[in-house]
Amino acid sequence: MLFIKRYLIFMTAFNLYGNVYANHFEKPITISTKDFQLNKYWIWTYYTQGDKNMVSSIEKYLVTKKRGSLVSIEMSSQLEGESEFKTHHKFKLNISSCLSAYKNKYQTRSIPLKMYYKLDNEWIKLPHIGRTSVFEEKFNCNGLVDDGYKFFTVFDRFSSWQVVRQIPKAKKSGVFPSYYSNQSDYHPGVALFKSFNPGTSSHYTFELTEVGG
Repeated sequence: MLFIKRYLIFMTAFNLYGNVYANHFEKPITISTKDFQLNKYWIWTYYTQGDKNMVSSIEKYLVTKKRGSLVSIEMSSQLEGESEFKTHHKFKLNISSCLSAYKNKYQTRSIPLKMYYKLDNEWIKLPHIGRTSVFEEKFNCNGLVDDGYKFFTVFDRFSSWQVVRQIPKAKKSGVFPSYYSNQSDYHPGVALFKSFNPGTSSHYTFELTEVGG
C-alpha cells in the first residue's frame, strides 16, 4: 500500500513538472548576432482572449542599424481598423551583452538598453528604465537550464514546434513567460507565442505571424 501511494505521488509530480526534467540534457536555443541583419523584421499578431478572429493589434520589430553586435530596432504597431504601421519607439541593444548576462545562473547581470520614443518625427531618449523586457519578451538570450534556483526551464511544444519557457521561480505580478522556438531550423530563440492574464477578462495572446527582410 505504501509503495502504491509513493508511486501515485511520483506520477502526479511527473505529470505536473515532467517537461522541466524530461529533456534535462536538452539546452535552450538562444538568438545570435547573425540573426539581426539590417532590414530584417518580425511581426507578432495580438489576439483578444486568444481568439484569432479578434485581432487587437499587430506589432513589428525592424532592424534599422547594425554595427557588430550593437543593433537598433524600431517598433511599430498597426491597431485594429488601421491599414498602416506607425513607428512609436526604438531601442539600442548589444546582443552579445544580452547573451553574456546568462553565463551563470547564480549571478545573472543587467543588460544595458537605450530606449527612445518618437515625437513629431524626432527621437526622444527615455530615462534608463532598468528593464529589457521590450527585447527579451520577443527574443531569448537565456541558454541556461535551471531547475528552480532562479527559474524553471520548461521544454514544451507549441503547435507543431518545439519551444522552451524560462519561468521565474519568484512569480511576479504581470510576468508571463514567452514560448521561444527551440528548433534550429525555425526562427531559433524567437518568441512564437505568449499568453497574458490567462483566465481573466483582460486575457490576450500574441503569435509570431511573419518574418522577413
